[in-house]
Amino acid sequence: MASSGNGPTIIEFLPDLTTKKKKGVHRPVYANVFAQEVTQGDEVKVIHLMVNPYSGKKRGEKIAQQAKNAFEAQSIEVTMHLSSYSGELIELAANLSTQPTDVVAVVGGDGSLSEVITGLMQVKSSCRVGLIPAGTGNSMANDLKISSTEEAISRICGGNYQLLDLAKVDMVAGLPGSENGELTRYSANLVTWGLGVDSTIRAEKMRWMGPMRYDVGILLAIMANNRRHATLTIDGHAIEDDFTLFLIQNSQTGGSL
Repeated sequence: MASSGNGPTIIEFLPDLTTKKKKGVHRPVYANVFAQEVTQGDEVKVIHLMVNPYSGKKRGEKIAQQAKNAFEAQSIEVTMHLSSYSGELIELAANLSTQPTDVVAVVGGDGSLSEVITGLMQVKSSCRVGLIPAGTGNSMANDLKISSTEEAISRICGGNYQLLDLAKVDMVAGLPGSENGELTRYSANLVTWGLGVDSTIRAEKMRWMGPMRYDVGILLAIMANNRRHATLTIDGHAIEDDFTLFLIQNSQTGGSL
């Protein structure tokens, strides 16, 4: 994908090289999401742990405590903030008192990461953000090749960081939680509309299934085949039609798939 600095301008597709059975199948050319050079940051002295205690079958708080103990063993000052309801991490992150040298470490999945980034962007924080995967949907951690809590802790203590593009999403007026008729969210992972949302709503009702719920949710949404009339505008070019799915993805995986 090429960019002019103001958004995507060209999306290229190459022939599928993975199979000879399907003719005319194409696969997208994925950009390296973490293409920026690694920067050596200042020594990590303060970490704010932003915790979703319900993530990963309620493993979030246990993982956060493990991380807290490991950080404190390195003489790092740690504060832990636990959310009690969906969306609270946005408020907690926005109300943090941080310095540019601090690290805000998210203990949770992709949704928790999005909430914390949204809160930090609301106050234009310039601190570093770390991720300790604890959810059932850990696609960002998968792209970062963070395979364990210990790996995440080690990387955060190292202080290195990379710059990453974010997607800003301005919601339509009237949504729950909107302020003055406006609601803005930020995503480092993906933004979806239509089938992607339908499948996630279904999956949330089956949390007891663990990661498999995403597969089941997608299957049920595909079977329902709900199409919606909408207008998609890219670089000033409008397309009006009935659509099943919009997916704008910054990472190469979604829901760890």
